[in-house]
Amino acid sequence: MSIRKKGYFSKRDNTSKKNYDSLIDNISPFKSRTNKHLKNTIAKYYQ
Repeated sequence: MSIRKKGYFSKRDNTSKKNYDSLIDNISPFKSRTNKHLKNTIAKYYQ
């Protein structure tokens, strides 16, 4: 998120922000699939 704070994206350029958000979603470890996996493993350890 620091890239946007530094101002590489202008406020008018919504498409690059959307692309950046999708890129962050793709490389982030907290995808919905991995998030379910993490929740399941945490639930196993706390049973």
